[in-house]
Amino acid sequence: GLGYFLSFVRGAWSFPVLWVGFSPSGEKVFERWSTPKLSPFRTCQSWFPKNRAVEIVTIWPRFVELWEDQNWSKQMAIAIDWFVEANSPHSIESGIVLSQVGLELLAWKLFADGSDVKLDQFDKLSAADKLRLLLDKAKIPQAIPSELKDLVCAAKVNNWRDGPQALTKIRNSIVHGQKLEKVLRLSIDVRRDIWVLGLWYLELTLLWLMGYSGLYINRCASGKYELVPWAT
Repeated sequence: GLGYFLSFVRGAWSFPVLWVGFSPSGEKVFERWSTPKLSPFRTCQSWFPKNRAVEIVTIWPRFVELWEDQNWSKQMAIAIDWFVEANSPHSIESGIVLSQVGLELLAWKLFADGSDVKLDQFDKLSAADKLRLLLDKAKIPQAIPSELKDLVCAAKVNNWRDGPQALTKIRNSIVHGQKLEKVLRLSIDVRRDIWVLGLWYLELTLLWLMGYSGLYINRCASGKYELVPWAT
């Protein structure tokens, strides 16, 4: 759990190395020499406000609650796994797909597996509507951020009403081979904006689940420090 938590903070695999545990009396009670999940050192984007590092302490207790909850632990691990992989993808297209898959997993867990929406009703919703439900519950803006200028222009041309529709339209075109050509006709800047948008939605959703209400680095706004949307 600690490894997944630190990896979410870093935006890359950052499991602790050479663990040693001690009892309250100071006796060494375990050590672990296995090879952990570690990403090679590189610069990567993260929500983590480095100038306010103490902020992450506030979400650790809630993360532990979710991690130890049998109804949530697997979903949290998978969602963070997809977030980390999408943050440094082999291609922008794979990053787009992974971020939306993570969002749909969390939407399903919150609604179809909960009591808010019946499973048969949830399954009938479009992918965009599932994302809208999720973002609305977490008080995350659905409009495409104005800073993603290339995506804003593409949305006007393609009549995409909001971020969820833009993200799901592009993702669906990627996974359905006969439509991939439409995606590749979009400029690399538009595809990059879609990738950034999907990651932004996913990391904010995870922060909301962990009860975070402090500052974060907004990847859509060139690294600007802001309060999370539901705290403003």
